[in-house]
Amino acid sequence: MLLQTLRITPVARGRIAGVICALVLALVAWHAPPALAAIDQGTITVGRGAGGARLDMSRDQVIAELGAPVRENANGVMSYQPDLESATSLFDIYRYGDTGRVRMFILAGFRGRGWKLRDGNAIFARGAIDRLYRHYGRRVRRVHDRVIDERRYVIRSRYLNRPVETQFLVDRFSRKKARVLDVIILFTDRGA
Repeated sequence: MLLQTLRITPVARGRIAGVICALVLALVAWHAPPALAAIDQGTITVGRGAGGARLDMSRDQVIAELGAPVRENANGVMSYQPDLESATSLFDIYRYGDTGRVRMFILAGFRGRGWKLRDGNAIFARGAIDRLYRHYGRRVRRVHDRVIDERRYVIRSRYLNRPVETQFLVDRFSRKKARVLDVIILFTDRGA
């Protein structure tokens, strides 16, 4: 209607409509979350989260930060790595069933320098526990679960006035030789 009142030729109207259509598509693409892709590197923030996502975020906030997950299940787990049968690593975000908000992160099976703590510590690389102690000092605690024979270094903190643990599961207790197998960040004041 507007284009007709301006006395623009039909050919010019078609070109203008094409440009408007292209602009709308570009705008939609700009706001859409990225395509499904595995996330295998990023920053881990002790007591807060990983990859830019944080504890207590909603599903929509996580997707705005990380993009759509590779897969998601009915229990509220958002996975940012391929299925477990073919994958060697895991980056999962767990949400509460009642509120749908993030309650826990699990990163497992990574190696090398892809994931780093905010201080630059490549947590899955050799020497990570020694660097962890140098940065966090006495806040780092050793925990040995003798029932399942799991060893972990734990940093306790608070976020949004709630208790949080960042756990670094290791193959052995040793500042120099331990290899971090998994990193878990979770609220500890309530279950799933």
